[in-house]
Amino acid sequence: MRQHNGELLPVYLHCSMEEAARRVGNPDRVERRKMTSQESLIRELDNHKFSPVPRSDCLKLDTEIRSADSNAQEIVRRFGLDTTRT
Repeated sequence: MRQHNGELLPVYLHCSMEEAARRVGNPDRVERRKMTSQESLIRELDNHKFSPVPRSDCLKLDTEIRSADSNAQEIVRRFGLDTTRT
C-alpha cells in the first residue's frame, strides 16, 4: 500500500445474524467463492468477534437497511473519493 501511496479507509459493513443467515444461501455466493452454509457462518461468527476498526474515522454501515449502491455512494461521499478515476 505504501509503495503505491495507498490510504486505508476503514469501513465496517454489518447486518443482523438473521439477515446474514438468510443471505448465506444465495446462489450468487457460490460464483464468488463465498461461504454458502449456515453452519459455516455460525461457526465463523462464534469463533471470531467481528467489530469495527477502533478508529474515529471508521465508517459503519448497516447492509440490512441500506442497498449496496447506497452504501457505496456513502463510502464515496464520506471519504471524498474521485469516481472518475479507474
